[in-house]
Amino acid sequence: MNNGHNDPIIDRIKELANRLDKGHNHTPHHSEHVAEYARAVCRMLHIRGKRKDIIINACLIHDIGKSVIGADIWAKKKRLSEIDWYKIQLHPLISAKIAKEMGCDGKVVELIYYHHVWFNGSGYPRKNGHSLKKGNRIPIGARILAICDAYEAMVSRRAYRDGEPSDEAIGELRKHAAEQFDPRIVEVFINTIIKTADTAG
Repeated sequence: MNNGHNDPIIDRIKELANRLDKGHNHTPHHSEHVAEYARAVCRMLHIRGKRKDIIINACLIHDIGKSVIGADIWAKKKRLSEIDWYKIQLHPLISAKIAKEMGCDGKVVELIYYHHVWFNGSGYPRKNGHSLKKGNRIPIGARILAICDAYEAMVSRRAYRDGEPSDEAIGELRKHAAEQFDPRIVEVFINTIIKTADTAG
């Protein structure tokens, strides 16, 4: 499987990310699945070459910052405290910082940083209470990553819950289109999922 261009820095971080996914029973292979969804969306949007590689590589290492925050917080069944939520909101920033410090392409770093910024400008991280970008100003790769990440998180089984059926997850994406997600890419993603299901069937 080709996971992007051959970049020894990305390979090192992917190894760390894979270790993180396998070490967390609640997120096995999460980053790999997100990257597979993103690859299919890129194909539908005719995004090729280095642009596609940057998106796929960002998907593969987008959660590397979770290794700094700690595994226990992600598996909590009870309501998260304000401190817990604050830590969770730091993970895109920490992931981007790690990627930058290890010498990743600046565009990969940017996609990781913005993948939890909402289409309407909400989400995180924030500066002085405000998002730095919204709408089409958010890099398209980050908008793709956000949708693929959210869908995978909903449908995958975790140690503390079963995954949602695909149609329910699709309903959630549509419900939050234009608010949390780019509505155009939501429809492309849904068509990709339906096409993949039809092919598999």
